[in-house]
Amino acid sequence: GQGIGLLTQLGIVFQVCKGLEGLYFHHLPYHVAIRPSNIFLTTDLRTVKIADALVADAFLQNGNLNFIGAEYYTPELIREIPQDHRSDIYQLGILLFEMMVGHPPFCFKVEDEIKDEHLHLNAATRVEASLLHAEVKDMLIRMLEKNPSGRYASATELGEELSHLLGYDKKQQVQVPNLRFDFAELSMVGKNTREKGEETLAIRLPAVNNRARG
Repeated sequence: GQGIGLLTQLGIVFQVCKGLEGLYFHHLPYHVAIRPSNIFLTTDLRTVKIADALVADAFLQNGNLNFIGAEYYTPELIREIPQDHRSDIYQLGILLFEMMVGHPPFCFKVEDEIKDEHLHLNAATRVEASLLHAEVKDMLIRMLEKNPSGRYASATELGEELSHLLGYDKKQQVQVPNLRFDFAELSMVGKNTREKGEETLAIRLPAVNNRARG
C-alpha cells in the first residue's frame, strides 16, 4: 500500500508481469483475477506469488463474480465479451493505481455505478498529474484504456516499459529481484508458503480505506 515507494510499487508490477508471462507459457491464456488479495510478497518484497489463476477461471466459467469485486471488473467482463491477457493488463493498472493512491480508481459507490465508471469514465480524470511522474501517468492511463486494443499488447510489452522506468535496461549494477513464482496449486498459496517456511504478506490497503469501502 502507501507504505512503500513508487520504485518498489513499479518493481512489484514488473514482477507480476514476469509471473503472467510464465502463466501464459504454461498454457493459461489469462488470469482475470489480478487484485491485492491474489498477489503475495515475501516480507523482503523480493519474491512475488500470483494466486488463484485456476480458481478464477473456474468461477468465471460458472458466472460467479463475487470473488473479484466490482472495483476490479474489466470493461470486457461487464460487456460480457471474451476476456484475454489484455484484461490482466487492465486489472494490473487498477492494482498499480491502488498501491499509489490507496484505493482503486473506480470505487466508493454501489456496484452498478462502479460498472458504469469502468465503461465510461476516463481513468485520466482520476489520475492527478501533480502526484505522478509523467511517464508513470501515461503508462497507467494506457493500462486502464476501456478498449483492450488501446492497452499494452502483452505483459511482455508492459514489462519492457517498466524495465526502462526502473533502469533495469541501463544500469548494470541494479540487482533485479529474484523472479520466482508459484504455479503449482495456485489456489493454495498459504499451504505452499507454509511448507517452504517463507513468511509472506499480501498487498494491503490502509485501514481507513478498508473502512470506507465497507
